[in-house]
Amino acid sequence: MPARLHAARTLTKSGRRIAIQAVEKAFSAEESWGVRQAMAKALGKAKTRYALNALGRLLLSEEEPRVQLALAEACG
Repeated sequence: MPARLHAARTLTKSGRRIAIQAVEKAFSAEESWGVRQAMAKALGKAKTRYALNALGRLLLSEEEPRVQLALAEACG
């Protein structure tokens, strides 16, 4: 597992706004669609309003269909 994915999973577990913002920023800079897909799932598991808002913003800008699907599913 890439270190950046491990970091994203760890950060989202806290559910804190600052942690979710850090994951959202990392997601936007991530080139690998597979890592973005896993980050989307991690954000969905956070189940906070901060995570849900981040998922919505990321869904609007994501172009990879497999990641779009993961983002939509993570929204619930």
